[in-house]
Amino acid sequence: MRLEIQLDRDNGVPLTEQIVAGVSTWIRSRTAHPGSKLPSIRQFAADYGVSRFPVIEAYDRLVSLGYIDSRHGSGFYVADRPPGGAQCDGTSDPRRAEEESDHLLQQFNHPGETLKLGSGFIPEPWRDTDSIAQAIRHVLRTDPASMVDYATPLGNLSLREHLQARIAQLGIRADTSQILITNGASQAFDLLMRYMLKAGDTIFVEDPGYYNLYGLLKLHGVRLVGIPRTRSGPDLDVMQAQLKQHRPKLFFINTVFHNPTGTTVAPPVAFRLLQLAREHGFTIIEDDIYADFQTDVTDRLATLDQLEHVIYIGGLSKTRRRRCASAAWSRVTRSSRISSTSRC
Repeated sequence: MRLEIQLDRDNGVPLTEQIVAGVSTWIRSRTAHPGSKLPSIRQFAADYGVSRFPVIEAYDRLVSLGYIDSRHGSGFYVADRPPGGAQCDGTSDPRRAEEESDHLLQQFNHPGETLKLGSGFIPEPWRDTDSIAQAIRHVLRTDPASMVDYATPLGNLSLREHLQARIAQLGIRADTSQILITNGASQAFDLLMRYMLKAGDTIFVEDPGYYNLYGLLKLHGVRLVGIPRTRSGPDLDVMQAQLKQHRPKLFFINTVFHNPTGTTVAPPVAFRLLQLAREHGFTIIEDDIYADFQTDVTDRLATLDQLEHVIYIGGLSKTRRRRCASAAWSRVTRSSRISSTSRC
């Protein structure tokens, strides 16, 4: 079978990306039926006059995204339920949202006076640049070496001690060796994905959720399963149904002030979610970058679980503080190191 797609070597888009886009569009258009066999890697390369390497990478990505299946010794076939088809549980498909992440980022970056809800960007009037400049001048006068010296891979010890005390106010007990400083929460996500995931792994995400997280997961080639977000937190009935079909490695969640709905997880939902994590062996990534906006503090998953099955990510950039994030590692990953030097 020859695929009806167009490749252009002169448009600046990598051939791998063109092949992924072309084949996925071809499948979504219902031109091919589930179970249809695709050309072999060698045949595809010959048909389009390209190297086998971009074809190999493109087929791997298409397998990870759920468009095609790889059958050992037989070849590649259109998946029985490729993305874009009907969802049996009636929920929207977060894989569609991840494909739109680049478009959403362009929309959020577009200048204008309207508030961009869900972007996570701090409005210009909220940015206390004068206080930040004053703090930097103070450090330059009192400890200039700290502005240029390298920190340890885990980050500056005094800052980690400060963060240790900060999360202790939430009831989270963590040693400084469990705290890693990163250049923002997105880098914390990326490091966790590199360390804990491989292409083809199944990940649970909230639906709706943060577009940039979907984009990062897409780059790592994992399979996303959406769990609807309700007023009281993730829909655990749907999660239980999905757990009968999938074995997720991770579940990403905003416990407090979920983006984009603004809801906070209710205690009964939190306890039941932790029970499911223990029973099914997946790790929860708790994204708590909006913690400082909460006036009446509620228990975090990391508080209830004490980092047994939870990795906690906090941030400072949303509250006009220094742009760093801390990942308090669960005891599952405590003995491991990620060598990433961050200066904060």
